[in-house]
Amino acid sequence: PWTPRRAPRDHEHRFVAHSTTQTRSTDVRPMAPTLIADRFEVVARLEDRGLGEPWYCRDPMRAGGPVMVKLLNPVGAALPAALDDLFQRTKLTRHDAAFRLYDYGLWGERPFAAFELFEGASLGDGLDRARATGELIPLDILREAFDGVVAALDAAHRAPRRLLHLGVDPSCVILRRLPGKALKVKVLDFGLAAWADVDPLTPKRSA
Repeated sequence: PWTPRRAPRDHEHRFVAHSTTQTRSTDVRPMAPTLIADRFEVVARLEDRGLGEPWYCRDPMRAGGPVMVKLLNPVGAALPAALDDLFQRTKLTRHDAAFRLYDYGLWGERPFAAFELFEGASLGDGLDRARATGELIPLDILREAFDGVVAALDAAHRAPRRLLHLGVDPSCVILRRLPGKALKVKVLDFGLAAWADVDPLTPKRSA
């Protein structure tokens, strides 16, 4: 049965989502310029990461550590107050099942958000593969995924400044299980549905 696995480390310069039956990778497609916001060094385009345009980058302000930078839809010359408020709320939401937001801002007319990089595969990817192959996703994975999503949403609702998701679907639930370890669940894209389109690389049925 389908199982979410860890991807190779960042020195391989690409992101690969593993299952027990297939491997799907994103080619490294350099963008011009090679920096986002004159800071984040672009390594590769990510796929299977929900809304927006996600890039695998290195952040020199975090000792060159890997981050996921999402580019959102253009908003003009200034960051809208509502989006700035959303990002501030996201930064205040701390839970192991919610992607941590490190920084955000405006690059040209496009907002960007730099999140922790979490290796794994989306629940949407698992559902797509299950449909295509006729395999069943183990009940324990579905139960643990559901529990993780509930925990992340509950933490966001109880945060110092309440945060709503407004668009939970399988493509924004990222899973990883290593041998002998508990399932790790992370939820993406809190509040971003109004500011970003579904990434074209996200499989249609899990969008």
